[in-house]
Amino acid sequence: MKKAAAVFLVLIFIVPCLGVSPIVEFTPFDFQFSSPPVKSVHNVPESIRNVPPHKDDRWGYYSHPGPIRADSGDAPWLMEIRFLKLGLGVDLAENITWRNYGDLSFNFGHFFHAGGDLYRRNYTNAPDTSKRGYGAALTFWTPGYDILIPGLRTELQFKNKGEGSWFFGAGYRLYNFGIITGYDRYDHLSFHDFDELGKIQEISLYLGGRTKSEGRWFGEYRAGVNFNSFDQKGKYPDADIKMNDTSFFFALGGGYKF
Repeated sequence: MKKAAAVFLVLIFIVPCLGVSPIVEFTPFDFQFSSPPVKSVHNVPESIRNVPPHKDDRWGYYSHPGPIRADSGDAPWLMEIRFLKLGLGVDLAENITWRNYGDLSFNFGHFFHAGGDLYRRNYTNAPDTSKRGYGAALTFWTPGYDILIPGLRTELQFKNKGEGSWFFGAGYRLYNFGIITGYDRYDHLSFHDFDELGKIQEISLYLGGRTKSEGRWFGEYRAGVNFNSFDQKGKYPDADIKMNDTSFFFALGGGYKF
């Protein structure tokens, strides 16, 4: 996996020096959904599950809900907005363009899955139930990923005269997987911390297409497969992470090219 990643990183920067054109695209409507790269996490350390009381709770540090009992849970889908692309493109033929660029994604799923399932919550004086303790917030933990995820892409784009284009490509990303902890106070979720358990290395292959552009606005769709590996380093080596070696994604949206 590491050798394949190294080869990929080298290849996408071997771009001919003549005939290049910049790629600058703002794509705030480019939504991508990926099946979970992580299947589940087990043996989550007590130091993570022992979420401290919220600083604004009435009882404060006079009463502590204690560690959340459940130490395992399923990981969520990865839900992103891939909002920025920067790179270079070169025309290899009249209707063929080689595109090499970096992109940046906002993982809005980081917020959607917050709160976990009931068995990964804790109420003061009534853990693992739906009964809220008096004067104190609900604490929770849930698996999650980085909020911002950078990536590298290389694509061959084939243009159809007057009918848009289609492309196939490959990508590489490295991002953190960990545990999100937080509170539910007055039916509003707030975050306490994100404890990293390790890094996911992702190599993707995909097919896609672009609609016919009217001016600088365009639509885009793509689907593909991710090949995942996990590098577990840091201060929580005993946590047990079950990976999905392959995951699948689809995306639909659009943006503006400068």
